Amino acid sequence: MDVSSAVEKFLKTIYNLELRHQKASGSNMASKLNISPAAITDMAIKLAGQGLINYQKHKSISLTPNGKKIALLASRKHRLWETFLHQTLNLNLDEIHVEAELIEGYTSEFLLGKIDEYLGFPEHDPHGDPIPDKKGVLPEEQAFFPLSESKPGSYQIERLYFESDELNDFFTEYEFKVGDILELVLVFKMDNALLIKRNKVTMVISENIGSKILVSKLKE
Repeated sequence: MDVSSAVEKFLKTIYNLELRHQKASGSNMASKLNISPAAITDMAIKLAGQGLINYQKHKSISLTPNGKKIALLASRKHRLWETFLHQTLNLNLDEIHVEAELIEGYTSEFLLGKIDEYLGFPEHDPHGDPIPDKKGVLPEEQAFFPLSESKPGSYQIERLYFESDELNDFFTEYEFKVGDILELVLVFKMDNALLIKRNKVTMVISENIGSKILVSKLKE
């Protein structure tokens, strides 16, 4: 099915919200896409009629199997462009998202395949998000968990969720990267803030920031 870049972006947004265990409500969709709730409703009704989403008024939107396939292929475009921009032009992690959003809707499958080949068929983008293959199939991966739900110990960063300008600024300023090793020293009982040590620097981060950092436990 040939779909417009606007439809791809709409479906990709639902997929990303579901991936992060967030509701694809009208208000969340409007905020993510920076359009009015009325426009969200109009698009939802249209795509429900095409069998791409499940939509009922005042309930969360969800993807049908056909809608998810399109969303995964749209995510492939976005994540391959992010990887290309980061690796070849050295753009930082908040810049690559913005630029990829501008480019992806105009990318042919031929060019995308060449980019994939040039990059060595990566399975994850610089944020740690999985890159679907050309059939829309995700690579197998172990389950990661939020740092905010972890006990003191040593961990590796597997994924970073750049979900707001504030998080973009924080992760960029303090140079958080996928693959970094950090130590969770203490969880404060008062507000669940986290005392962490990374690259010989000790700092306190909020529970909210910790929830946007997915990690794996290092073996003792």
